Amino acid sequence: MLGASSFQTAYRMTFRLILPTLASTFLLTFIFVAENFPVPTVLGANNGYQTLASTIYTQMQVEPSNPPLAAAIGTMLLWIALAGTVWQRRISRKSSRFVTITGKGAQPRIADLGKWKYAATAVLILYFLISVVIPYLALLASSFMKFVTPRITYNLFTFANYTRLLNWEYVVPIQNSLLLGLGAGLAATFFYVFMSFLIRRSTSWTGTAMDYVALAPTVMPALVLAIGFVWTYIWLPIPIYGTIWILVLAYITRYYGYGVRQACAAFLQISDELAEAARISGASPLQAFRDITLPILRPAVLSIWTMLFIFYFMEISVTILLYNPKTKTLPVLLWESLSAGNLTAAFAVAVLISTAIFIVLYIADRFFGVLRSSLDS
Repeated sequence: MLGASSFQTAYRMTFRLILPTLASTFLLTFIFVAENFPVPTVLGANNGYQTLASTIYTQMQVEPSNPPLAAAIGTMLLWIALAGTVWQRRISRKSSRFVTITGKGAQPRIADLGKWKYAATAVLILYFLISVVIPYLALLASSFMKFVTPRITYNLFTFANYTRLLNWEYVVPIQNSLLLGLGAGLAATFFYVFMSFLIRRSTSWTGTAMDYVALAPTVMPALVLAIGFVWTYIWLPIPIYGTIWILVLAYITRYYGYGVRQACAAFLQISDELAEAARISGASPLQAFRDITLPILRPAVLSIWTMLFIFYFMEISVTILLYNPKTKTLPVLLWESLSAGNLTAAFAVAVLISTAIFIVLYIADRFFGVLRSSLDS
């Protein structure tokens, strides 16, 4: 109305409103990439490219292993992430500046990109082809081969890699992965949202302390966290070591910071006046959270659960040191096939994992509008 262009409005208003979400997303992405070990180990280790995470894995696999050095390397990531947390909290400390959902009615508007919509569409399509379609088609084609070779003939193709997945030794990892992704992921989602509610509503130093404590298990390298779980639950008189429950506990601990930070970013956009109006009407804090805040957070809760399903379903860094034959998961099966040199069998498992994730994403968007809600908001 005052004559600003779309880009000026996006920079001066929209960008600054979503700055806490951008800071939180950047911090989580940095942590996720910095402590990831399977991708650098498979793609870079043999070519001389080492990361902190792949170095930790190497130190734990060599004979004799060197856990103290691995823990020291992991501490470096912890300090870097703590510095990022201080920066992110400074951005979002005045939360009232970023509120977009209040007691007043509002109708979001879709920005018209004009001629730039074709360029934006082309970039999205190109990214989708390079990052999803082409790798998936390559995996799919290779999974039907008897062995990997550049000379492709009709006799090279077979269904054996997929029929093998029907054996009981492969059915157990499928069941475990689905159980952890669906069941444990859903339970963890509500736990993370509730903890975020306590952090946001706390006005004392405990809220800040809880926020920093939430980051510790997330920035700790997964392999080091897994070693800690091994040492802890071997000695403690709690009979969960060697069961599916130690994986559940390890997953919830590992991704605690991810879930809490995503939920806190959603809470940041909800005005306190909504809960205050419910309190004035006689509702307790828990009733206000259940009847007012939680329904507004429904798209965010479903998005967090979808994210957690993907994380839990694909988790390998923690699982590799905590599983046994009864609690083996699909990523462990994939890793074992790669390590044994059975590439085509590994490709079949990778296709199964990718397809399961695509199906869950489609169901989440089709029935709950997770992706559409994210785009509309």
